Amino acid sequence: MANHLACAGILDPPGHVLVERPGYEPLAALPAYFGAEVESFPRLRAADWALDVDEIAARVRPGVTRLVILSDLHNPTGQRATPEALVALAKLAEEHDFHVLVDEVYLEFTTDRRIAATRSVRMISTCSLTKAYGLDGLRAGWIIASEDLAEQLRALNDLFGIIMPHPSERLAARAFERLDIIAAAVRRLVTANRMLATDFVKRRPELSWVPPEIGPVGFVELADGRVEELIGLLERDYDTTAPPGSFFGADRYFRLAFGMEHDDLVAGLGHLEAALDRMQ
Repeated sequence: MANHLACAGILDPPGHVLVERPGYEPLAALPAYFGAEVESFPRLRAADWALDVDEIAARVRPGVTRLVILSDLHNPTGQRATPEALVALAKLAEEHDFHVLVDEVYLEFTTDRRIAATRSVRMISTCSLTKAYGLDGLRAGWIIASEDLAEQLRALNDLFGIIMPHPSERLAARAFERLDIIAAAVRRLVTANRMLATDFVKRRPELSWVPPEIGPVGFVELADGRVEELIGLLERDYDTTAPPGSFFGADRYFRLAFGMEHDDLVAGLGHLEAALDRMQ
């Protein structure tokens, strides 16, 4: 909803929007819903999925481009944008008069984070209690933006959201008083799970990835590219699934998530191993 509000506030008129690829599909679907012309820019596997501002600059249309959308940590690869790249992107946005929307829902897993919105009035940060705190049922999120834009988005929230359910609001406020405690428990779980997932990918010769250093997701390449067949087998015979790369715009990959309870991850990786063995 935070991303929806940001797009609603900026894309009037819609104009031209640049969205990262591979990327989380709703980040491209939202500006298209508002009538924008959506163009992708690559996050390059050869550069470990780095945010390359030159790739964005080559596609910016002065006076036409209204918005650039990306995620940090990058969804689905779990890779982090460098401070240098974010500074360069902020300068580019100021030079060509467009906004940058950064979905930072996975950035909350880091302990040394600086949100994009602190770098320029052209930068917008969205986040929620969903990922790093495991409180997705509260549906509580936030937007950090320049004062003028924040007032506009607050007014739009009155139109779209009206009133947040009071129990969710109260529980979210209680959670904010304990974020460090909640986050520490989640980070311990994810750190242990990441080691297990990394070992699994390393010992399967048909799998490869850029290992994520933080966060609960990574993007795994399947050597023969039969990802849809693999996911179909997992769902049909093992009651297990993973988002296929086609959802993110990269067909040879699937997103491996490891933010669940440890025993569930062990079971899921066991199912994945059995499915891979059968496909061979």
